[in-house]
Amino acid sequence: MSENNNYLKTDGTITNLDIIPTFIDELEKALKAHDWTYAYSDDHRVWKRGQAERERIDELLSLAHRRGFTMMAARLYKKYKPDYC
Repeated sequence: MSENNNYLKTDGTITNLDIIPTFIDELEKALKAHDWTYAYSDDHRVWKRGQAERERIDELLSLAHRRGFTMMAARLYKKYKPDYC
């Protein structure tokens, strides 16, 4: 599937917010809220919650790829993933 770049300017910003699917919004919220250090927790509940969050993020990234929003999803991931992870 070819990349759908009609929604991006050359600097990577979005040109038309009306065409962004809801799963992209959900992905951004999930990335913002994700505990990127969950794997280091001694509390198993924290680890399980973080793992579930990570699995949902992976599902949304896969959906973005299948729907032709790979570049947008990758930019969001890079924006919110800390350098230490």
